[in-house]
Amino acid sequence: MKTSRNFFALFLFATVLLMSACEPNMSITPQAGQQPAFNLNQETTPSIRYMLPLSGAVGTPVRLYGQHFSLTASDNQVWFGDTPATAVKAASTRELIVEVPAGARSGAIRIFVNGQNYTGSVFTVTSPD
Repeated sequence: MKTSRNFFALFLFATVLLMSACEPNMSITPQAGQQPAFNLNQETTPSIRYMLPLSGAVGTPVRLYGQHFSLTASDNQVWFGDTPATAVKAASTRELIVEVPAGARSGAIRIFVNGQNYTGSVFTVTSPD
C-alpha cells in the first residue's frame, strides 16, 4: 500500500512539473494547407489599457499601451474618433505610437488589428498653443 502511495505522489509531482513548464497561450501550428486541430490562444482581441497623453493637438505623439497589437506597424490601424491616423510610427505587441492626425476631433480611440477591433477611452484634441 505504501508503495502505491509513493508511486501516486511521484506521478502527481511529475504531472504538476510538466504542466508548469508549458506556456499558457501556446498554439499548435499546422503544416501548410492543414487546419489546426485546436488553438489555445483564446484571447486575441486587442485592447488599450491606457494612453499617454490623454489630450493633445494635431501632430502630438500618443502612446497606446495594451495587448494583442501587431509587431507589423501597418497591421495596426488607429482612429481618433472618425479620423484615421495616417500611420503607426512604432509598434510592439503591447505598445503603439501614433500621431494625432489632421482633422481629428475629440472622441474615442479605436484600434483595428488583423480583423479584430477595440474602442478605448476618449482622447481630447486641443488647439495648438
